[in-house]
Amino acid sequence: ESDPEFARSILLHFTALGETQRAKDFVTRRMEEDPNRASSWAAAGDLLLAEGDLDGAVESYRRAIMLDPTVTTPASLDERIGRSNRNEDPMQSAARAAEEIGNWAESENLYRFLVSKDQTSHSARLGLARCLFQQERWNEAGVQLAMVPYGVRGWRGHLLQAHLDIREERWATAKGALLLALQERPGQKAAELLLKHVELRLEVQPPAND
Repeated sequence: ESDPEFARSILLHFTALGETQRAKDFVTRRMEEDPNRASSWAAAGDLLLAEGDLDGAVESYRRAIMLDPTVTTPASLDERIGRSNRNEDPMQSAARAAEEIGNWAESENLYRFLVSKDQTSHSARLGLARCLFQQERWNEAGVQLAMVPYGVRGWRGHLLQAHLDIREERWATAKGALLLALQERPGQKAAELLLKHVELRLEVQPPAND
């Protein structure tokens, strides 16, 4: 019952026979009986995908990955699910999937585990910093981000740095971080809007005393 592939084979059997209602009933029953099993969510994702509900399928696959990082998902949905690299640590995929649906506590735990396993894992530390920021734990987020070199932060890391700088009204450093974010990802709307805000604040900022 805990094997996602077995549950999915049953679903495929019903679908192949054209018994759509039995397939739906099967998924509904599994969700009611075993809502905390990856097999239930994976089967739900398969059914929703077959029905053309991509958003619902992506959400279900993400929850399946959180429960079992090794569960298989359609390669065509990798980017939307948050599984951009099939060769990455399954735990990293699970952490990203939890982060994508806003499960900050769960993603924090997973990222912390990855950092404890490999102190040099910049991607895990960046993920941890993002989750801490989302939980309004600004100082902790800043500590984690400070341990990641600028050259490997990526646009999301630079954007996070800008948010932290803006909170402390460090307008000049925030502008620098935003320019780096836009250099790595031109046209990023959030960075462009924040940059306009920061530049306005710099214009009205009183000159520093000699």
